Order: sequence, then structure tokens, then C-alpha cells
Amino acid sequence: MTQRFRLVEEYISDETVALLEDLLAQAVKGEVVGIAFITLNRQNRYSVGWGGKAHAEPVLALGLLERLRSQLNQHAGEIR
Repeated sequence: MTQRFRLVEEYISDETVALLEDLLAQAVKGEVVGIAFITLNRQNRYSVGWGGKAHAEPVLALGLLERLRSQLNQHAGEIR
């Protein structure tokens, strides 16, 4: 049986890379001390996590995530 292969165009989000590099630089300097995140992969699968101050103060992190939710809702309305 012959296997067929197809080339898959690689997609790299320069915006995502730049954002992560900036966050890492801030964390290394001690400016960012907590994080809560969602990642999306090419198949629209996701992972979530939190650490640092977001882990130590989950109520604060939840409040900030509500703010993010509100901003994403507004953005979604703008791009429709």
C-alpha cells in the first residue's frame, strides 16, 4: 500500500509570538507576577492554566477574567 503525503502549510502567529515574548520579558524583570491563560492550537483545541499571583489570589483572577470576557464580547460585536 502506498502512503500519500501532503504538505501542510505552517502557520505561525507573529502576533502571538510577540505577545508571549513581551510577557516573558516582563516576568523576568518581575513586572508580571501572575497569569491566567487560554491557548488555542491549529485544530481549535484549547488548554487553560494559571500561576503565580493568579494562583495565590483566585478571586482577583476571576474578577480580571470577567473583565477579559467583557472585552472579548465587545470585540466579537465589532468584528461581526
